[in-house]
Amino acid sequence: MNERTAPAHRLGPTLLLSIGILGISTATLWAKQSDAGASELAFRRLILTVPILWLISRGRGTTNPPFARGRAPVFWSGVCLAIHFSAYFASLERLPAAVSLVFVSMHPVLLLFIEGARRVVKFDARRVVGVLLSIAGSVWLGREELLREGGSVSGILLGLLSALAMVGYLLAGRSANLLLPAQVYARRSYGVAACWLGIGLFSSGRSLVPESANEWRIAALLAIFPTVLGHTPMNAALRHLPATVVSTAFLGEVVGASILVWIFLDEVPPEGFWLGGAAIALGILLVTLGGRTRPKE
Repeated sequence: MNERTAPAHRLGPTLLLSIGILGISTATLWAKQSDAGASELAFRRLILTVPILWLISRGRGTTNPPFARGRAPVFWSGVCLAIHFSAYFASLERLPAAVSLVFVSMHPVLLLFIEGARRVVKFDARRVVGVLLSIAGSVWLGREELLREGGSVSGILLGLLSALAMVGYLLAGRSANLLLPAQVYARRSYGVAACWLGIGLFSSGRSLVPESANEWRIAALLAIFPTVLGHTPMNAALRHLPATVVSTAFLGEVVGASILVWIFLDEVPPEGFWLGGAAIALGILLVTLGGRTRPKE
């Protein structure tokens, strides 16, 4: 099989993004049923995903290029993913979730300027309006918490660091996807991220292994749905779309997670959800429709 035509790429980029948004949206649903910390859940979902993707690749006969191919972008992708998770969770310890999410969600704006400067994407009105609409929707959802006093400067900085790390994760992932089959890239990147997260957990004395059958179940669900069926299709879409488009699509988790938690856990969405969620969804649609530019090789 040609290394530039991994099985996952037979799906169109729009379908890949749709599957990915639905997949990543389930993370909150499973995490809310766990007693483990966010860092432990992140490590467990990644470390379990690696053998799952290996089995899928083996079953489909996907080529397994040598580790030297794409080594640098894979390494930096994994490092950035670990920083993204770690900084976001640390930000959540200092800020309300809605506020932290506003700053973490700034990565589409950063990518729009980076890819615009590199002429990977154009600063056309539809794309700019789409990114700004998605960000505005996130800000609207967290507006009440943003207006309260006592915000943590360190929490804000950590949220922005998480956004910067997401930028690095997607840019490195785009480069790696042009060199490796999507599933091969994904499992190697997740493996690197899991190693860094595992080192952090071990050094702080926290548990690496689930301590009950329920925690094993949740770890497996997190590996299958938000990672294999979430992050991995989003990564595969990077072969066809600029990172700005995929980055904006990641904001769909805000809307999808709220709806799934409402349906299955009976948690009513926050005030302003319908207006903020509609803005995010419309923004993603505008950026996606205007973003079918093949990344430069």
